Amino acid sequence: MTLQRAGLLLILVDQTAQIGYNTLTKKEKCMRVEVGSLYRVQCTEYERGYGQRDMGVYFFTTEEEARKFCEEYASGDSECYYRASYTKVA
Repeated sequence: MTLQRAGLLLILVDQTAQIGYNTLTKKEKCMRVEVGSLYRVQCTEYERGYGQRDMGVYFFTTEEEARKFCEEYASGDSECYYRASYTKVA
């Protein structure tokens, strides 16, 4: 199974797949991906009376992409709003 999110290709091993997860070697279960830079975006929802809730994590290969995503993600009103912040990982 593969997942493409924000320009970064992630290879996932489905533990319920018929290929037999337990028969895979340690090397087959892990994959190293080399990237020049990596930015982690943390998305959060803030709702009056309920507090905050994690809305997911996204990864970007450039700071410009991460910053643009954060600006576009930010929305809401005085009762409930969304924000995203990014940090450089690598």
